[in-house]
Amino acid sequence: MKKNILFFCLIVYSFLELSFHKIERDTFQSEIFVRIVNESKFELTNISLFSLKFNDLNLYKASRYKVLNFNKNSDDSMLYLTANNKHFALYVSPGLLNGEYSYIIDSLSLEKRYVFITKIKD
Repeated sequence: MKKNILFFCLIVYSFLELSFHKIERDTFQSEIFVRIVNESKFELTNISLFSLKFNDLNLYKASRYKVLNFNKNSDDSMLYLTANNKHFALYVSPGLLNGEYSYIIDSLSLEKRYVFITKIKD
């Protein structure tokens, strides 16, 4: 009887140990930081990147870096912003490695509603 209880305890311990390591591995967040740089000739408002909200940016200003904990099931792979009372949206690929990234708003076309960006690893 003691052997059966000991065997059962060993199985439960092994299961819990494996489960804990799987949870720890699945919830690990990499160190990714993103920021927005405004090099357009417009003030940018209502800025959101990967569901992260950013403060308004004047001409030729940069935001602070924010930690990106991207979740493809709940976060948006989009850059949203407003310039000169016109709304813009652009798909942005979230495929990033660890590090700091700047999303530079190079220019905007108000008539055609184009946003030209450059992504660089800092």
